[in-house]
Amino acid sequence: EFALQKAQTLLSEHEKKLDAARDEVREIMAEGRRDAERTKQDIIGAAQKEAESTRQRAVDDIEHARDVALKELFDAMAGQVTLATEHVLGRSLDDNDHRKLIDEALAQFSPDSGENN
Repeated sequence: EFALQKAQTLLSEHEKKLDAARDEVREIMAEGRRDAERTKQDIIGAAQKEAESTRQRAVDDIEHARDVALKELFDAMAGQVTLATEHVLGRSLDDNDHRKLIDEALAQFSPDSGENN
């Protein structure tokens, strides 16, 4: 009877240790899941920031290219207006004439001129 009691006690102790080990494993796994979720959210956040940064750089590049193209267009138009005016007038234009004609011509095509022109 003593051996049976001792065996039952040992079995009970082993079951308690096994339960404790299972609880520890469950906690480790839960912590691992929490860490994985946190890492996933960090990666998603970083990817979203990078995507927004890339999008903003693209928008900035497009706006810069547009501004450069418009400036080149306005400069070319200014030259053409000057040549055409000199041809019509039959004389060379002085600096004041150039500036006045260029300003008038560009005002017609300027994005700031609105719908009224």
